[in-house]
Amino acid sequence: RVRLRYRKVGAARFISTRELGTVFFRAVRRAALPIAFSNGHHPMPRIAFGPALPVGVSSDDEFVDLELVERRDPTAVLALLARELPQGLEPFAGTEIERATASIDGSTTAHLYVADLSSLDVPPAPDAIADAVARFHASDVLAVRKYSKRGERMVDARGMVRTLAQTGPQELTFELTVGPEGTLKPSTLVATLLGIADELAPLVRIHKRATRLADVATPTLPATAPFA
Repeated sequence: RVRLRYRKVGAARFISTRELGTVFFRAVRRAALPIAFSNGHHPMPRIAFGPALPVGVSSDDEFVDLELVERRDPTAVLALLARELPQGLEPFAGTEIERATASIDGSTTAHLYVADLSSLDVPPAPDAIADAVARFHASDVLAVRKYSKRGERMVDARGMVRTLAQTGPQELTFELTVGPEGTLKPSTLVATLLGIADELAPLVRIHKRATRLADVATPTLPATAPFA
């Protein structure tokens, strides 16, 4: 198994998780990598991603696992895929891992995000953002709307927000946990904090800065401009 870290930026942030599997498989095939397939009537390439990144959210720190039938140097795999992936999908690190290593999905514990509120047509004032952050830290409850097949319901998502800070006049940085109960969409957190209408929430530019994996120290990431 080879585990790659990659960036998902620019127009690539609109590639859905389902489409991402197809994009990577095509790149693997063009690179002539010896990918393994599942058993059964409809064999699938053994390519595994972490928790789904919301469409429209860019990221500095995504992971993908490739299971190969022959050993390959991770650096060579990285270079081959970098040539075949579309613009905006940028692999920058690779390592060989044991087959028994926990999946990315199973070992992800949190995501660190940055939200640029100046991307809204009518952005909230810096003081309003500061007040919203202060109210959050003063409360033990964060009531958010969740939608499912059973309809709309209100849940307390306070425990899913590990950190929250105003890091610029119109910028929020926050870390959301991932666990058995799921996680909170970053746009939902921002909309709830600032009273942004549901139809406007997707217009907030959000960038994922880091993925936290259990028992794995996060190495230094390449310096980037999140909203370039």
